[in-house]
Amino acid sequence: MQDDKPIGITFVSENFSNSIDSFWIIIKPEILINPFDFISVENIHSTRTIGIVKELKRIYLNSETSKNLSPYHMNLIVNTEEKWGDGMTVAKIDVIANRQFHKPHDEISSNSSSFNKIPVKSKNWSINMPVQEGKPVTFATSEEVISSLGIPEMVHPIPAGVISMTNDTKIPIDLDVTYIFGPDTTHVNAAGISGNMKTSYLLFLLQVLHQKLSEEGISIILFNTKEKDLLYLDKERDEGHASEDKHVLDILGLNLTPFNNVKYFLPRGKDGKPNSAHVPEKNYFTYSFELSDVYDRLELLFSSETTLDPQHNISSILNYIYELWPKLSQGGTDKGNPNKISTWTDLINFSEYPEEIVSHKTTLLKFQGMIQKYRKPSTLFVDKKITSRYLGKEIRKMKKN
Repeated sequence: MQDDKPIGITFVSENFSNSIDSFWIIIKPEILINPFDFISVENIHSTRTIGIVKELKRIYLNSETSKNLSPYHMNLIVNTEEKWGDGMTVAKIDVIANRQFHKPHDEISSNSSSFNKIPVKSKNWSINMPVQEGKPVTFATSEEVISSLGIPEMVHPIPAGVISMTNDTKIPIDLDVTYIFGPDTTHVNAAGISGNMKTSYLLFLLQVLHQKLSEEGISIILFNTKEKDLLYLDKERDEGHASEDKHVLDILGLNLTPFNNVKYFLPRGKDGKPNSAHVPEKNYFTYSFELSDVYDRLELLFSSETTLDPQHNISSILNYIYELWPKLSQGGTDKGNPNKISTWTDLINFSEYPEEIVSHKTTLLKFQGMIQKYRKPSTLFVDKKITSRYLGKEIRKMKKN
């Protein structure tokens, strides 16, 4: 059962004022609290304000501050036998929500008179009033945190993580499956500095989808920009999960396992070998691109500044190739048999563009030079695939799971 004992008390002073957006509390000396912990405090009209710890600091509690606290309130902070030290730990709390909760917290009152106990009809009735001074503060309960964050009841919940507070409260957080998966989905963005486990979290979320929607037969595509980090998805961990991690997994009802039916596609390097920081033991292939694979998306090889440059008008060449494909051809013999353009080499040597498409020779030279840049060294853009594969075709072949 959650501990409802006060961890501190609200206060105001000349330098520390309360508003509808934030307020200050004094922390009891023996209490351990951290930024991003959720706290709860009584507000007017039988409501409670839920906030999150934004800032912690030490201040000198002078007589001007302490006179706002009655002996009853002082005893919530220190025992009567103790003396005030030179300073106190205070915390700035950012307000998240004001709600009415029917819970044991309501029994913790600061000698409230019946005048303050005004009945409220609506259970979710909210107000926007500053928190008053002298109010006991507790850690927020799971119900309060979930309600204040606006997390609704979901038809198809997907475990997304656990909020862990300093008082050992652990609150499982779900996302509705329709939010992160399916035709009407938005997207999930993991933001933060380098090294704060963004990739690991997204892999965790994909693993959850993989388990919870196994009957739906979903398939997952990962684009790896992390060197070799994502090339072990089908491998067991060398070490087991820590006891704390195992506890969190139990709360979420998960048992993390390697992904199955994994295929790795590595960029083709020299001599057709993988150009990769790590080559998996099995189930790997190399990929490359023939001209016929990407003739309709050649603009992806050029920057927007290049394609929109009016001096060279590269975009007109790209549109011309797209519209005439696969009938693009050059020259011909006396019998009228043209040479069909089908490879990167053919494209580099092709020069018979209409004058309205290429009005200046420098435009053609610029286009041919940029295509040639991708051909030397010839690794990903090949005239003919022999051992490598085209990613687009492989994706179209994917089946469930």
